[in-house]
Amino acid sequence: MRYNSGTPTFLFTDIEGSTRRWESHPDEMRAALARHDALVRAAVCGAQGRVFKAVGDAFCAVFPSPAAAVRGALAVQRALAAESWGAPGPLRVRAAIHCGAAEERDDDYFGPALNRVARLLCAGHGGQTLLSRPAADAAADALPTGATLRDLGERRLKDLARPERVFQLVAADLPADFPPLRTLDARPNNLPAQVTAMIGRQKELARVRARLREPGVRLLTLTGPGGTGKTRLALQSVAELADEFAHGVWFVALAPIREAGLVLPAIAAALGVNEAPGRCLADGLKEFLRERRTLLLLDNFEQVLDAAPEVAALLEAAAGLKLLVTSRALLRVYGENDFQVPPLGLPARGATRVRQCRDCEAALLFAERARAVRPDFEITERNAQAVAELCAQLDGLPLAIELAAAQIRLFSPEAMLTQLRRCCGSLDLLSGGARNLPERQRTLRSTIAWSHELLDEQERAVFRRLSVFCGGWDQESAAAVLGQDRVLAALGSLLDKSLVRVVEADGAPRFTQLETIREFACERLDADGETEEFRRRHQAFFLALAETCEERLAGPDQQAWFGRLSRELDNFRAALARALAQRDADAALRLAAGLGPLWLKRGQYTEGRARIESALALAGGAPPAARARAICALGAMLNGLGELAAALARLEEALRQFRAIGDRKGAVCALTDMAWVLTYQGEMERAEAVTAQLLAESRALGDPRHHALALERAASVALERGDRQRSMALLEEALVLMRRAQDKLGLAILLNVLGEDVRSGGDFARAAGLYEESLGLSSELENPFWMSVASVNLAYCLIPMGDCARARSLATQSLATIHAIGNKRNIPPGLVLICALAAAAGKAERGAVLLGAAEKFLAEQGTVLVYADRGIYEQTVRDVRAAVGAAAYAAARAEGGALSLEAAVARALGLAAELDFGPKM
Repeated sequence: MRYNSGTPTFLFTDIEGSTRRWESHPDEMRAALARHDALVRAAVCGAQGRVFKAVGDAFCAVFPSPAAAVRGALAVQRALAAESWGAPGPLRVRAAIHCGAAEERDDDYFGPALNRVARLLCAGHGGQTLLSRPAADAAADALPTGATLRDLGERRLKDLARPERVFQLVAADLPADFPPLRTLDARPNNLPAQVTAMIGRQKELARVRARLREPGVRLLTLTGPGGTGKTRLALQSVAELADEFAHGVWFVALAPIREAGLVLPAIAAALGVNEAPGRCLADGLKEFLRERRTLLLLDNFEQVLDAAPEVAALLEAAAGLKLLVTSRALLRVYGENDFQVPPLGLPARGATRVRQCRDCEAALLFAERARAVRPDFEITERNAQAVAELCAQLDGLPLAIELAAAQIRLFSPEAMLTQLRRCCGSLDLLSGGARNLPERQRTLRSTIAWSHELLDEQERAVFRRLSVFCGGWDQESAAAVLGQDRVLAALGSLLDKSLVRVVEADGAPRFTQLETIREFACERLDADGETEEFRRRHQAFFLALAETCEERLAGPDQQAWFGRLSRELDNFRAALARALAQRDADAALRLAAGLGPLWLKRGQYTEGRARIESALALAGGAPPAARARAICALGAMLNGLGELAAALARLEEALRQFRAIGDRKGAVCALTDMAWVLTYQGEMERAEAVTAQLLAESRALGDPRHHALALERAASVALERGDRQRSMALLEEALVLMRRAQDKLGLAILLNVLGEDVRSGGDFARAAGLYEESLGLSSELENPFWMSVASVNLAYCLIPMGDCARARSLATQSLATIHAIGNKRNIPPGLVLICALAAAAGKAERGAVLLGAAEKFLAEQGTVLVYADRGIYEQTVRDVRAAVGAAAYAAARAEGGALSLEAAVARALGLAAELDFGPKM
């Protein structure tokens, strides 16, 4: 039976756990498999289907419609469930159904639809039948009696293409409950979705997976010149291994990075590891990874090879960590395993037939990418020889083939081959060091040059000038830096020719270039003598943008701006690097100071500190205002790192300079941060004096947001002094101003402090409402620090209100988050909170251990509990001591005082997990 009209529907099946059964019952499995094959074939044929391929225990069948495929799948599952299988045990088959266009030849099918149903099958479990959204929609109105479809939601299959909405076929006489689907969503990951399906590479995928599964292979490096498809192969490999790494597979893009010192911060950002005060980032990463089973993909390592020893040190510290690296050069560290990525398979030399082309990966990729720009393109007997020669001319390099295929709208394969030969013969592409490149890379450069030659003059100018951007650009920045009216039209043409790629960022397009293409564009910019001019323009644009950071990150659109500014981090780094290289102290200091709010919000204290110190080291040339702002920003970084004495010294220095030049706003910023530091240190007399100055300066400044923050600091100091009346009055005034300024994060901070004031007076219900509002705003802004602070304070209110169950949940989440973002200063209140919950649950002695740990960390950090927490701490001490007795209390405190920070947090989270208060006390 053949299906040459309409859209075919495919049913794939295989047996779950067949390898294990073959190993334990080889003779019985031989007979069982023969019976399985007969039952599957009969069920498929009975539903108007045809088995077109069988490999081992896997069957591929085609049906005229999704409804017929559903009937076939039900028949398969029912027949197998009714059979008695003897020693091997029940044979459970997973099945998947998808409909889509496919190419039929020689009684087989080919195309993306087949890849999609295969990936869907991999997500299921024995006895389970899954349907894609297209198949489910088409079959919904014609399901067999008693059958229904269960919506399992949108899932990311392991082909990294678009998410698929998955449905499960349910029938009353078949099992309906299964474990979670084996999709990328089942394991933590940040793997980027790919806009096109992967073509070929099955042998390489199998080999990479096999190498990474070997116990002795901890570091595998995929090597090869640019354009060989290393990144795509690596991404697909880690996606298919996701189930084997309990703590996730993570992608770290290193292409925009040129400094080895930024590799560990990039890894930390991908993993969500924040810098902790008083601890270097390398130690924090080792600590985070030590007990985890994790797979990291480090992409484009060749330009940061000096970071190889630091990466290797992570492997030494974390036994469950494996690294897959893509690089044009080996890392040359102990334990590295090299995997050279070959080009795609080519047609046989002299191939002229369609079948010879269709059976090779390079030609399949060409055809698939050509159809993206010309949907009716097919390899035919007329063009097969040209396609074969074209792929051979491009040496099977995926990027080169994609670039060539993008021109199919303008040229036939025959004309394309002629153009490519002409271009390679006329362009002197092997000068400037290119002669010592591998042959394949020279071919790739020729292909890029050929695509470049097809551009008009305006498009070429835009192409080469875009190379000044690092990590991408948006339409605004491109137009500003390039300064040309036709930049948007040129971008569209570059997109069509695969010289630029586009991704969506917050609903707007953002553009990037593959690094190999960007390198070529940089060469063209140098050759045309435009490098210095456009790097200067790039620096000027991003300097201006950096100087808006404080304003943008504080207004009503702060979250959207945080996303945009974060995406430009590599461009900011490039602009600052140029200023430092040019010894332009003015630009360097203005950039460093302007980026301070972004570094602070992202928690990148170490990078911010290093870059500001580098800018400050430049001698002369900078106006006093720029230097003062940079010193103030450095003080804020040191405060974030927990180096309070150094932070205070820098802030005092900044304050003196601001006052010397009459910069009132700068003085207000310095005084605000000084008040924070002094409050953390418990130096309340100095804090009170500073806030008095701060209030006077901010009132004269006339900025509602800055004055609201000044009032908040003064209110905090008044509360610490026990003057709740003054604190409340200051906070009420601050709230009016902050609402006027429309700063949601500032409002969340004020509501939290107001909650502390109200909680100190014993009105837990009202305080809880304030903390709820603060938590809601912090959550909306995705600010983990203030979410955690509000959660701890809310939990403190819920205990006396009788809702210990929710308090326990909040305590667990907040302590885990505080620890993850590296904020040691807020861990002691979290430990005290869980101790109070343990006492309420009758486990006071175990909670006393946490009190001892909290006291130790407060002393080590030189910090104090805030006023609102001190009363609860003292009450908890009394309750625990009364419950367990003086001797047991002293012993438990001593035990807690011997715990490390990691051990104390683990002990607290473990204890919290055991506390059971029911839905509500």
